[in-house]
Amino acid sequence: MSANALISQLSEYISGLESEVADLRDKTYTSGNKRANRKKLDRFAAADIRQMYRTGVSQRALSDIYDVNPATISRIVRGIYHKQAV
Repeated sequence: MSANALISQLSEYISGLESEVADLRDKTYTSGNKRANRKKLDRFAAADIRQMYRTGVSQRALSDIYDVNPATISRIVRGIYHKQAV
Protein backbone atom coordinates (compact mmCIF):
# COMPACT_ATOMS: atom_id res chain seq x y z
CA MET A 1 0.00 0.00 0.00
CA SER A 2 1.38 3.39 -0.92
CA ALA A 3 1.86 6.21 1.55
CA ASN A 4 -0.76 8.34 -0.21
CA ALA A 5 -3.36 5.57 0.02
CA LEU A 6 -2.60 5.10 3.71
CA ILE A 7 -2.89 8.85 4.35
CA SER A 8 -6.19 8.90 2.51
CA GLN A 9 -7.57 6.02 4.60
CA LEU A 10 -6.41 7.65 7.82
CA SER A 11 -7.99 10.94 6.78
CA GLU A 12 -11.33 9.22 6.14
CA TYR A 13 -11.11 7.41 9.48
CA ILE A 14 -10.40 10.66 11.33
CA SER A 15 -13.31 12.37 9.59
CA GLY A 16 -15.59 9.55 10.74
CA LEU A 17 -14.35 9.88 14.31
CA GLU A 18 -14.90 13.65 14.25
CA SER A 19 -18.46 13.04 13.09
CA GLU A 20 -19.07 10.55 15.91
CA VAL A 21 -17.68 13.01 18.47
CA ALA A 22 -19.98 15.74 17.16
CA ASP A 23 -22.98 13.40 17.43
CA LEU A 24 -22.08 12.46 21.00
CA ARG A 25 -21.55 16.10 21.91
CA ASP A 26 -25.01 16.93 20.56
CA LYS A 27 -26.53 14.18 22.71
CA THR A 28 -24.64 15.29 25.82
CA TYR A 29 -25.22 19.03 25.71
CA THR A 30 -28.33 21.11 25.32
CA SER A 31 -28.56 24.59 23.87
CA GLY A 32 -26.10 27.10 25.26
CA ASN A 33 -23.53 24.39 26.09
CA LYS A 34 -25.35 23.51 29.31
CA ARG A 35 -25.24 19.91 30.42
CA ALA A 36 -28.47 18.03 30.18
CA ASN A 37 -30.06 17.68 33.59
CA ARG A 38 -29.96 14.00 34.36
CA LYS A 39 -29.84 11.90 37.50
CA LYS A 40 -26.26 11.36 38.50
CA LEU A 41 -26.90 9.10 41.48
CA ASP A 42 -29.26 6.18 41.96
CA ARG A 43 -31.21 5.30 45.10
CA PHE A 44 -28.49 2.92 46.27
CA ALA A 45 -25.87 5.66 46.13
CA ALA A 46 -28.28 7.97 47.98
CA ALA A 47 -28.69 5.38 50.74
CA ASP A 48 -24.90 5.03 50.96
CA ILE A 49 -24.50 8.81 51.13
CA ARG A 50 -26.99 9.08 54.00
CA GLN A 51 -25.28 6.26 55.88
CA MET A 52 -21.81 7.79 55.44
CA TYR A 53 -23.13 11.20 56.50
CA ARG A 54 -24.58 9.67 59.68
CA THR A 55 -21.19 8.17 60.48
CA GLY A 56 -19.50 11.56 60.25
CA VAL A 57 -18.35 12.00 56.66
CA SER A 58 -18.78 15.66 55.66
CA GLN A 59 -21.06 16.71 52.84
CA ARG A 60 -18.09 18.32 51.09
CA ALA A 61 -16.16 15.03 51.20
CA LEU A 62 -19.19 13.16 49.90
CA SER A 63 -19.58 15.61 47.03
CA ASP A 64 -15.93 15.04 46.12
CA ILE A 65 -16.30 11.25 46.34
CA TYR A 66 -19.41 11.16 44.14
CA ASP A 67 -18.33 14.05 41.88
CA VAL A 68 -21.53 16.03 42.33
CA ASN A 69 -22.37 19.49 43.59
CA PRO A 70 -22.42 19.84 47.40
CA ALA A 71 -26.02 21.07 47.13
CA THR A 72 -26.97 17.69 45.66
CA ILE A 73 -25.50 15.92 48.68
CA SER A 74 -27.33 18.32 51.01
CA ARG A 75 -30.62 17.61 49.28
CA ILE A 76 -30.06 13.86 49.49
CA VAL A 77 -29.18 14.05 53.19
CA ARG A 78 -32.26 16.19 53.92
CA GLY A 79 -34.52 13.80 51.97
CA ILE A 80 -35.44 16.20 49.18
CA TYR A 81 -33.86 13.91 46.57
CA HIS A 82 -34.31 10.12 46.58
CA LYS A 83 -36.96 10.01 49.29
CA GLN A 84 -37.41 6.26 48.80
CA ALA A 85 -33.75 5.56 49.64
CA VAL A 86 -33.62 5.38 53.42
